Amino acid sequence: MKIRTRLTLYFTVSFTIVYIIFAIGYAFYLKKVILSFVDKQLLMTNEGVLKFSGISDLKSIEELKSFTFSMPNLKGADKEFYKYFDFIIYDKNKNLIKKMRDEIDYSFEKDQVKFNMEYYNIVVDSNNTIFTNMTGDTYLILRAKINQFKLGNDTLYVMTILPINYEMHYMITFRNRFLSGLLVTIIILFFTGIFFISIMLSSINKITRNINTISPHELDKRLIVKNKSDEIGTLTIAINGLFDRIERALNLEKQFVSDVSHEFKTPLTGLRLSLERLVNSPNLNDEESYQLGLSIESLYSMDFLVKKLLYLSKLEEGNYPFHPEKVNLIEILEKVYNNLIIIADDKKISFKMSHEMNEILINADDELLYIALYNIVENAIKYTDHGAVLILLNTYHNRIVISVEDTGIGILNDKLDDIFEKFYRIDTSRSKTQGYGIGLSISKRIIDLHNGKIVIESIPSLKTCFNIELPVDESNKYISQ
Repeated sequence: MKIRTRLTLYFTVSFTIVYIIFAIGYAFYLKKVILSFVDKQLLMTNEGVLKFSGISDLKSIEELKSFTFSMPNLKGADKEFYKYFDFIIYDKNKNLIKKMRDEIDYSFEKDQVKFNMEYYNIVVDSNNTIFTNMTGDTYLILRAKINQFKLGNDTLYVMTILPINYEMHYMITFRNRFLSGLLVTIIILFFTGIFFISIMLSSINKITRNINTISPHELDKRLIVKNKSDEIGTLTIAINGLFDRIERALNLEKQFVSDVSHEFKTPLTGLRLSLERLVNSPNLNDEESYQLGLSIESLYSMDFLVKKLLYLSKLEEGNYPFHPEKVNLIEILEKVYNNLIIIADDKKISFKMSHEMNEILINADDELLYIALYNIVENAIKYTDHGAVLILLNTYHNRIVISVEDTGIGILNDKLDDIFEKFYRIDTSRSKTQGYGIGLSISKRIIDLHNGKIVIESIPSLKTCFNIELPVDESNKYISQ
């Protein structure tokens, strides 16, 4: 998951949690305010009935049963309020003694009368069509207040009740709007978060793009620092510092390779010439001649290694002369083939080259291209102990593909990208072939100079195929045999 998406999710989830906590808190606060208002009305109603109806002047329950409630004329909000409330009196056994308003039937069970609670809600089914038709409900939510008073020697309980469907509907409406608003808010927050976080991360994306444009031969390039005081600027400075250290390390390595190559070149040449003169001496016996021959072969190998190191050093520094001109690719391949057929014959492996043209003209540096192809074909022969090595030549539109196939030890898939690194060698436990890990690195750099590419296909312990693709001008001609 991308950082942009993660940050957007974190931002959206965090804000949603805060939104929910706030909404829940506000819902509880709203419920408390509404019920407090209703309870205050119930209290005022309870006190008003007891004060103004004349109940307080009665002496017995019998008088109460025959008592007729009367209230002063009410207007406006008070009249609307008293339209729905009821005033019921019970004895201590919850037996109904007196009901103030017989025209309203808020019928509920005896066990719903709770003397031990001052305020509570009662939910009942009701036939009170006046109220339920106005709210659309098939039930009533009643808010009840219990109050105790003395009538003579008897203790009675007064229940003042009022429907609160309107108030509950208001809270339900708030809840529904909150849920709808939450969904819309989450969607808006998510896309808004993506937009702003994309703007915030655009600098990092730009840094990534700039880093990806820096090739291994352009390590002297640096990223532009716009603001050194912010986090992006600090990151850019750190990346530039890393590039500085990498460039210094690579320059030291290149300088070391170049210096060592030059220091070894002259003494190796002198030593090789001395041994060649010495091996031709008539005073040597067969054993001495054989040992000197082995030494000369080792010196040739060392001399070839030094030459490769010099090639590699110059290619990496960009100091090797590159003079592309129109050359015949077939001639270069035949030269490679003729120089390596002896090695293949010594190893008793089949070595063939197949093509349908006798001339392919391309723009290339003859010497460099020969070195690149020689290293690749030699590497194929080197790591093939039995079977065959085959060079194929094909053309595709404006590209030429040189395929070098072998039946050698193959290359593991996770190592395909490593074989072009300097001094990299295939696991010695899989092959006894000696090498220095330089040839393919040189070939890769030369093919890059020619705007070509190398694609490797390999099946371990079965075969390997190097496909070298080179561009060809459309004006060049392929001449068939």
